[in-house]
Amino acid sequence: FAMGNFYPFDLVQEEEFMYLDSCTIQNLEILEEYSEKKDGISLFKYMDKTKSPYGKRLFRKWLLNPLKDPVKIKERQLAVCDLLKNQEILEYYQERISKLPDIERMINHIYNYGNKKILSPIELEDQAKNKLKYFLELLDILEEVETIIEMFADYLPSFKSERLRQLVTFKPAHQKSSEKKSVMKVEGVFPQLREMINELRAMAVIHEGSPAPAPGINADYDSTMNKIELIKDKLEKHLKEVKKKLKCDEIKYVHSKHKFEIEVPEWVVEGGKKPAEFAITSKRKGFVRIHTPVIEENLKELEPLEEELHKILIPFIIEYFKKFYEKNIIWVQVVSCLAELDCLCSLARLGSEMKLACIPHIESDKDGNEQSFELRGAIHPCLARSGQRKFVPNDVVIENKKKTFLITGPNMGGKSTLMRTVCVATIMAQVGSLVPAQSFKLTPVDRIFTRIGAKDSLQERKSTFYTELEETFVIVDNAKSNSLVIIDELGRGTSTYDGVALAYAILKYLTEEINCMTLFATHYHILVDEFRLYRSVCNYHMDYQFTEGMNLELTYKFLPGEATQSFGINAARIAGISEI
Repeated sequence: FAMGNFYPFDLVQEEEFMYLDSCTIQNLEILEEYSEKKDGISLFKYMDKTKSPYGKRLFRKWLLNPLKDPVKIKERQLAVCDLLKNQEILEYYQERISKLPDIERMINHIYNYGNKKILSPIELEDQAKNKLKYFLELLDILEEVETIIEMFADYLPSFKSERLRQLVTFKPAHQKSSEKKSVMKVEGVFPQLREMINELRAMAVIHEGSPAPAPGINADYDSTMNKIELIKDKLEKHLKEVKKKLKCDEIKYVHSKHKFEIEVPEWVVEGGKKPAEFAITSKRKGFVRIHTPVIEENLKELEPLEEELHKILIPFIIEYFKKFYEKNIIWVQVVSCLAELDCLCSLARLGSEMKLACIPHIESDKDGNEQSFELRGAIHPCLARSGQRKFVPNDVVIENKKKTFLITGPNMGGKSTLMRTVCVATIMAQVGSLVPAQSFKLTPVDRIFTRIGAKDSLQERKSTFYTELEETFVIVDNAKSNSLVIIDELGRGTSTYDGVALAYAILKYLTEEINCMTLFATHYHILVDEFRLYRSVCNYHMDYQFTEGMNLELTYKFLPGEATQSFGINAARIAGISEI
C-alpha cells in the first residue's frame, strides 16, 4: 500500500463461506466483545488455542467465516486429526512460534519504511539506522522460521492431510533421496527463504553498532566512509600522543556534549599541569573533558562528511526496503502458512482438551442428496466449561421432510440454550473443529439466522419490538432452503393478538415458502394447535416434572411432544416475587 499498489476489496465469497451477520455474532456470543457478561466465555475464547498474534487474527476470521465446501471441511478435519496423532510436533511448533514477535506486523512496518514520505531527511541519523537495524533483525527471525518448518520433515510420512503436507513442505520440496520423493508427492507451498535472506543480508552490515551498506554495494558510501575512517585514525593517533604527553593511560575519548572529547582525570591537569592549548569543554565528578586544536581541526572535516554519509544512507535504505517489497508475495505466503499451521494446531489442541468430542461427518448436498442434520448428545461448550452446573446433553435430529421444530416448555427450561447449542455446534463443525457431542452428521448450511433475546437502541430510536421485527425481516428476506434459523419468542413485545398473528405468519412463511431448518421457540401454545396438521412441522418441548410437593423440576431434556404451559409463575417465584 505504501508503494502505491492498490488491490480490489475482497468481499467474503458467498459460495465459499457460511455468512454470519452481526446479530448472529452477538446473539451466539461468538466474539469476546459481544459477550453479555464480562466474566463469560465467548466461543472465540473457548476455541482459540493459537500461540501467535497472526494465528489469532486468522483464527478469528475462520470463526466468523466457517467453510461451506464439504471437501475443504474434510481436508481441515484430516489435518487436525494428523496433528492430534502427533502431539510432540504440535507442542514444538507452538512453543517456538510463541517466542517469536509479530512477524506480520514487522513486515508491514518494513513496507512503510519504503515510503519516502515516512523516511524524511529530518530522521536522518537515529531513526533511519534503527529502521535498518529492525529490518536485519527480521531477517534473523525469518531464518529461524525456516528452521522450525524443517522439523516437520520427519513427520511427513505420517500425515494423511494433503493441505498439512503442503504447509510444511518447502516450495520446491526438498528431495534429498529417492525414498523421500515417494513420500513427498505433494507440492509444497512454504517458500524457501535462506537464499533470499542471504541475498538481502549481503547488502547491509552492522558497522560499529549501526547498520550500513555492505562494502561494494554503494560506491559513494564506501568513498565517504574511507575518508571518515582516515580522520578517525588521525584522532586515535592523537589520543595516543596525549596519553604519552600527560603520562596517563586512563585518558579516553567520550561523546557526550561534544564529539571526541578527551576525558582526563582531574589530578592529571590540576595545579597548572594542563597544557595551554587544551580547552575544557565539560566536566564530571573527578574528570575534565577537553578539546585540542588537532581535534577541532579534524572535527571540521569530519562533520560535513558524516552529514554526506547520512544523505547517502536514506536513498540506500529506501531502495533496500523496496527490494524487500518486491518479494512481498513470498513474505505474505510465509505469514499465511505460519498462521494456518497455528490455527490447525489450535483446533487439534482444543480437541485433545475436550472431555466430550466427536469428528463431525460432513455430507454433500450435491448429486440429489437430501440435507441431513443429526446432532446427538450435544452440550454447549462454553457453558459446560464454565462449570456452573452439570450440563444435560441433548439430541437434535432434523429430517428433510420435517425441517421445522415448534418448541415449547417452561420459562428457564433451556429452550434458548438448546437452540444456541445447535448453532454453535454447526459453526464449530464447519470451521473444521471437533464438536462437543457424541456424534454429528450434517450437510453444511449457507447461513445462520438468530432472532433471540430482547434489546432496544436508544440512540437509533428503536424500541425492543421494532428491533425484534427488524431482525425477523432479515431472516424472511435472506433465508434459503439450506439455512439454519432459530427464533425465540417472536411477538412478545406487543399485544397477544398481534404477537400471535406475527408469529403464525412468520412460521408459516418459513415452513411453506423457504423450507429452511427452523427452531421456533414460543410461549403461544395456540401455535401448536394451528400447526398440528402440518407434515413439515414437528412439536418438541423442554421436559419437566413435578416433585412430591408439587414443585416444578426442570430436567432440561429436549423431547418430542408439547408442554402444557409455560409456568411463568414458577420463574417469578425463583426471582423472589412472593405471592400476594
